[in-house]
Amino acid sequence: MKNMDMETKIRQAFEHATPDVLQSVLSECGEQKGTVIMMKEKKNNWTSRLIAVAAALAVVVGLGAGAGVYRLNHVVAATVSLDVNPSVELTVNRKDRVLGISANNQDGKKIIGDMDLTGSDLEVAVNALVGSMVRNGYLNELANSVL
Repeated sequence: MKNMDMETKIRQAFEHATPDVLQSVLSECGEQKGTVIMMKEKKNNWTSRLIAVAAALAVVVGLGAGAGVYRLNHVVAATVSLDVNPSVELTVNRKDRVLGISANNQDGKKIIGDMDLTGSDLEVAVNALVGSMVRNGYLNELANSVL
């Protein structure tokens, strides 16, 4: 079969796939010459603009509030240092929650041990560290000064 024969068969298949109904559709439509269809002019839709502005404002306020919550919970507001011989520093946020703990010397690492005080209340963390200092012999009745 040659390419020309194949193209002819394909063309015929496409022509017979759907019937030619153009003339019957046009005859059913009837004469419409001179008929005027009035188009409505699109009005300025202020409600959709108002909704868009309100949504944008809500996003801006939400981001501002989210930044405030982040700043309240995750930004360091103070540093508390316990310095006996073991030197330990706690960083806390505005809500007195511990954000981090660091040892400034080897004795500080010994005091902290495997305690994870991140997220705990400052008072609880200080009590835990003082208790660890007492257990490890850094504080007793004779040597009980904490800077």
